[in-house]
Amino acid sequence: MVSDFCNQNSSVFAEPVVREFFNDEHRIMLLALTLEDNQGCNFELEEAFRNYFFRIRFIKYIVSIIKVYSIDQMRRYQKYNERNVLVFDRPVSQDSEASTLGELYLQSMKKDPIVFTPQILIHSKPR
Repeated sequence: MVSDFCNQNSSVFAEPVVREFFNDEHRIMLLALTLEDNQGCNFELEEAFRNYFFRIRFIKYIVSIIKVYSIDQMRRYQKYNERNVLVFDRPVSQDSEASTLGELYLQSMKKDPIVFTPQILIHSKPR
């Protein structure tokens, strides 16, 4: 009886949501009982589908919110980084291939490194 109903309504059962909904044995039993004019099972089947479809829509909504928020956050970071360029990352001139201040500083440090010597403070006892 259920297979005949599925064959008669093949366009409905071709939908991925409906196919996935009826992968559960309990839902197939509810469909069979609904086809036998059991009103309680009809209500239970409708309620199960409402819950199932709401869950799918809710998950899709959450995924789209996360996607939109991540794109928005990325744009904020890009805008912030463009407005607040680090000193070492600033180009020396307007040329696209010009080196940055940080590169020049590191090159000068390799040529003439600064050597730090620890200072020892000797405290004498007060007399």
